[in-house]
Amino acid sequence: MDERPPLDRERYHRRLCHLSHVVCPKPLPAPLRLNTFAMLKRLMGNMPDDYWHRYGDLERWASHPRYRVNPSALNIKTPFEACHYLRRQQLLTECGFAAAINITSPSAWSDDDRAHYRRYQLLVIVSCLQLHLIGDHDSAIENALREIRLIATEARHTPVLQELPDMAAHPDLATLITTLRANRQHALSPLIERGLGFLCVVIYDAYRLAKGITRYRRSKKLPVAEHYVQLIQLEKTDDTDIVIEELVMRPGPNGEPIDEPPFALDTKTVRIHDPSSPHRSPFLRAELNKRVTEQLAVRQLSLPCSFEQASDWDIEHLVRDTVNEGDPVGCWLLLALVCGGIPGGLATGRSLQVIKERLCLVIEHKVPASTLDERLHALLPPTHSRVVLPLPTVLQHLAVNAPPPSEQLLKKHLALINERHQTRLTLGRVTRYLEHWYINQGFDLMQVALVRGQDYKKRPALAYSNTTTDQVTKHHRAYLQFLFNLAGLDAGLPPARSIPATVGSSLLLPGKVLHNLFNRLLIPPPTPKRDATLEEVASFHNHYLCYVWALLTFVTGHRDVTAPLGSLADYNPITRTWWISDKEIRNGLAARTLVIPATAARQVALYQTHLHTLGQRYRLLHRELAQRCDAALDGSKNLLFFILHDSQGHLLPQDPTPSNLNQQLGNRLPIQHNWARHHLRSVLLRSKLAPSVIDGWMGHEEIGESIFGRHSCLSIQTLQHVADLIEAHLNFHQIEARAGWQIL
Repeated sequence: MDERPPLDRERYHRRLCHLSHVVCPKPLPAPLRLNTFAMLKRLMGNMPDDYWHRYGDLERWASHPRYRVNPSALNIKTPFEACHYLRRQQLLTECGFAAAINITSPSAWSDDDRAHYRRYQLLVIVSCLQLHLIGDHDSAIENALREIRLIATEARHTPVLQELPDMAAHPDLATLITTLRANRQHALSPLIERGLGFLCVVIYDAYRLAKGITRYRRSKKLPVAEHYVQLIQLEKTDDTDIVIEELVMRPGPNGEPIDEPPFALDTKTVRIHDPSSPHRSPFLRAELNKRVTEQLAVRQLSLPCSFEQASDWDIEHLVRDTVNEGDPVGCWLLLALVCGGIPGGLATGRSLQVIKERLCLVIEHKVPASTLDERLHALLPPTHSRVVLPLPTVLQHLAVNAPPPSEQLLKKHLALINERHQTRLTLGRVTRYLEHWYINQGFDLMQVALVRGQDYKKRPALAYSNTTTDQVTKHHRAYLQFLFNLAGLDAGLPPARSIPATVGSSLLLPGKVLHNLFNRLLIPPPTPKRDATLEEVASFHNHYLCYVWALLTFVTGHRDVTAPLGSLADYNPITRTWWISDKEIRNGLAARTLVIPATAARQVALYQTHLHTLGQRYRLLHRELAQRCDAALDGSKNLLFFILHDSQGHLLPQDPTPSNLNQQLGNRLPIQHNWARHHLRSVLLRSKLAPSVIDGWMGHEEIGESIFGRHSCLSIQTLQHVADLIEAHLNFHQIEARAGWQIL
């Protein structure tokens, strides 16, 4: 009974068809390739017949008419010339099979030694070919081919040949392997034991069709616990065979990702593999992968391109053929078209469910800001975490729990459509068509990420947006109708039904809540009199600073960081532009330039007057405070600062931090400090502003959405338009600039 594990037959036969390029890569001259195959054919006569039943596929491959060369026509000098050419061109490692095939035994050997070597030469070569078909045995193959070559060319390795058991005394391959492993254990020198080990590994693994081993390096720099690196395959962005995997560090095989310092990976680490590449040199592969990585970085800095978009002609025939033929594979392709990819796999939070006798795409969407504090339930309406999108009637008979067809079946079905209608459909163009169509219609990419089931960490707009479910279903319904209208068919969608609910972040403050937040909760107390004590002035200044901080961070969508808004040198009062740097990244500068509204500019001017008055009043009474006011006004230090007690009980200026902001705000601001990013993006989204402008304003530069990036076509006038919209929002809710301390 054959106890060998089952192989991936599809990959096995695909590699078998390309085996000739492995034996003789294309860069080799044609005469050398021809003689290499002739030499291989000649060697195959040395393999015992009882051994071939383990390598039947390779015997049929070598017997193909394409590789038939008359061994009698083989020039006896050809192997020496071939080895000399490969050594001179430094191709012995890259063309390992060709080098091992063309190596011949030295003339000083006896006839018995030559025959003994040729038999093992063929056995090792055939075993390495078998392991190549299985995959993930590159290291073992390289070492074995090198060892069988060195036995004939290096005197130090020649004694290995004497330790190889005679094949004539071992008609069964299993018995030969047992003897070979025993000889390895009793080797007289480490060199012989090492050489026998290389040969024994490939012969034994090929005999039992062993699965290749993928090793992961365990980090020695993580002292807390055992940590592992996992590879997560990223979604394809083109139609090549390149596989891009992201390296994610986890505390265990099935643990949660590490997101706490010092173990956080601030930069994305990817691994690139190109199965179609003919290059086997590690150095050359590293250089090519570096180039691919650079291209990925450039694509992230550019606006979305649609050059890979499928045409109306392509989509029309895909939809029509699927509806008319009812082929199950075609239905899965249509599902990928209407959902932006087949639910499952890399996408999370998506599933197919039958609701009211209709197949629907159910999206479970929840972000951190969806959960409200108990105190906020009466103030802020909660959001829903479920979106239901009805699917076309033609998909109603699709098996919900059945696994999708393999990638090869999907590609084969698309190839039939392409041949029949002269289309250019690919899996990539089918799955990306939803995103291209939404971009062409001017819809927010946040909705694309929502429908495709992407995580908010990959599309930050998901975490900051509050949108109505009606808008999501309306846009997806329009997309489905467009697809079927191209083919002149009816999608069979149910009547549209309005659901008064929102999804996403809950931090979209209603009008009264926003008005009361600025005009009741954050408003500073009455202005202290001229003879007020330092304690009273400090208390007023701290309250006033909270209002200034809240207003400026609201209009800029500032993140919650230490020393927010930087120094006054970052602000240009003439153009009302502010350079914001509220996010640190390791591989470059993360900053953006904004135009602040007129109300915010007046608030900055009033705050400067407040600091000037404070500095003049305490020029002699509190030198540190006066110097801090002067430093804030001339831009040498941060603009905002508290006046707080130190450990000695003295009142001293301190930069705002998230902790002392919490202490000063108390219960006046029961929501998270970056609530303004959530509220502002949701408001701008409802103002029909271009989504790319909103993302640039919010500062999502890590995904290529910076306003003044190298590929951006946005201008300063776009920023002025956003500032005008925010100013109108402030005026509508009666949010005004407040004066600070003034000595009359």
